[in-house]
Amino acid sequence: VTFYTGGSGTSPTWIQLGGVSEAGSAPSSIFDGLHPVEVGAYANGSAGLMQGKVANVRIYSDLTETNLEFDADFTDRSVLTEPFATFIEGSPNAATVTLARSATDHKLTIVDRAMFLLGAGDYFEIADDAGLDFAADEDFTLMTLARSYDVTPAADQVLIAKKGDLTTTTGYALYVDTTGVPKLVIDDGTNPPAEASGPALTDGQMHVIAAVRNTTDDDITVFVDGVAGTPVPDSTVLTLANAEVMRLGASSATAADFVDGEDASDVLWREALTDAEVLWAGQSLQGLTDHQPVTSPGQLLRTGK
Repeated sequence: VTFYTGGSGTSPTWIQLGGVSEAGSAPSSIFDGLHPVEVGAYANGSAGLMQGKVANVRIYSDLTETNLEFDADFTDRSVLTEPFATFIEGSPNAATVTLARSATDHKLTIVDRAMFLLGAGDYFEIADDAGLDFAADEDFTLMTLARSYDVTPAADQVLIAKKGDLTTTTGYALYVDTTGVPKLVIDDGTNPPAEASGPALTDGQMHVIAAVRNTTDDDITVFVDGVAGTPVPDSTVLTLANAEVMRLGASSATAADFVDGEDASDVLWREALTDAEVLWAGQSLQGLTDHQPVTSPGQLLRTGK
């Protein structure tokens, strides 16, 4: 483990703590699906909180620092070239956090903020904005880097929604159903909704989940880690626009269908990414490539690193 830390203030002096730490009996992977990897607190999330700042954490699976398993950089703010949004948090551990978009027509960008969503009451909310709506003839792509600690829960788990609920209201939602299958549902409020499914998720594993609406092909498709599910015809005819807030981790109207897991990053484009672009963009979210297709002109929203 390579761990850099600094004191308080705007210009702390960063210090590397220790050299190599050799663990004793350990699981085959640090991402064992049982506990999240947390920086600055115990893995159960509520105790042992560190006071100070963390610049970077790296975890290797050997003592020669050859096989890098985990790399978290908390200082890279290059994506934030201007203030696109206001970040509002009611208290240090507030369950509900409000992201208010700026009045100017820019994409919303939040970086260096992992979202740990622990079931009922935990979600991020973004104020209603026409820039997050889609007309009948507009393409879009949703993508999230997330994991669930229970992929077969008693209720559906909403990842991204600008839709009052999953059954009757106008809008769009990307969610995981009670069988562990990610789905995209879009509804114009008049015609039958369209719903597509992707490959099933693995409990406790971080996945890139994406959904594409392609109006040229007139279909919707859900991807998991770059693997596409079966495309489904788009049955909507009218606009998907509504007056709902967007929520990450819950449905938009009466908050429900909460996620029990982690949301590391979310991206929304007003364009239909190709299969290759979905794979490429997903790899960039995971830090597996230096290329950054997620910064394309059609990008509307990005949270996470």
